[in-house]
Amino acid sequence: MKSDQGKPEHCRIKDCVTKRQITYCFECYEYPCKQIKRLEKSYNTRYHTSLMENSQMVKEQGMAKFFTQQKGKYT
Repeated sequence: MKSDQGKPEHCRIKDCVTKRQITYCFECYEYPCKQIKRLEKSYNTRYHTSLMENSQMVKEQGMAKFFTQQKGKYT
């Protein structure tokens, strides 16, 4: 989208989620879209973690359990 040119990937994703009136990308019928796949690659490279695996955990176990798991992993 031309209006998104220069906008960080995560901002475009936030805008998309808002436009589609969903809470998480995995709720979308197009998931994983091109934007998510690009961000996944970036997360794997920069942070050595998987955005899509994290999303799957949130989908299956909820955000509270995900946060608890992350807190234990990184503290």
